[in-house]
Amino acid sequence: MGGRSQELFSRSHFNLHPATRERPYFFNFFRVKTLDLILDSKDSRLLSVTEWGLLFTWGGVLATLLLAGSGIFLPLLRLGPPHRGLIFFSLIGLGYMIAEITLLEETIYHLGNPAQAIPLVVGIFLMLSGVGSLMWGQRAPKLFTLAAAVILPLALLVLRYLPGESIMVALVLAPAALFMGAPFAGGLTHLIGPNPSVRAWAYGVNGFFSVTGSLIAALVCLQLGHSIAILSAGGCYLLAGLVSKGKKP
Repeated sequence: MGGRSQELFSRSHFNLHPATRERPYFFNFFRVKTLDLILDSKDSRLLSVTEWGLLFTWGGVLATLLLAGSGIFLPLLRLGPPHRGLIFFSLIGLGYMIAEITLLEETIYHLGNPAQAIPLVVGIFLMLSGVGSLMWGQRAPKLFTLAAAVILPLALLVLRYLPGESIMVALVLAPAALFMGAPFAGGLTHLIGPNPSVRAWAYGVNGFFSVTGSLIAALVCLQLGHSIAILSAGGCYLLAGLVSKGKKP
């Protein structure tokens, strides 16, 4: 098609770009123009080409931000300036879920078997994050957040050149899971302190951003690619490390 391919891609109501290593989603044909076409048409057959999963994910993000977000942020506004510990827990909650979902998607592509990849990745993150929290949870979180910011992009890069074996994937993901587990417990000790009210808010904002982060991660991977997603997760941990500076409460 030569130089006309980009014109075709641009004018089409559907995403006609081929799936790539960065975005290996052959089913991703949805664009904003697709929604316009569906809404403006009375032909019900167009409903069969609607990517409902993507629309429900966007709807989930909006519902979470409106419903859960209002329950979190409106009360916080009446409490004055946000506690730096709450900003920290927001960032690690968002970063953790974006990183886990992105590395899960990469592992699914790498192994070619979702039934094998999902328990492997989720199991490693659950178990080794707990081990990291147990080992280093009493230490200041800054070092571990900065380490996670560096290790996450490296883990994605190494996964792309590994042999397709589960044990190799586990070895690559293990350091990231360990370092990502330490900041939560360390943040409670060094940033939040013994105040039960502030601790409750820390759990609340972390849970909110964890739920939101899982939805955002899926959208970023689908629309922008795995590299952008993992760099976003690393950026969250980098910002969390900068926020964690200061004296212990």
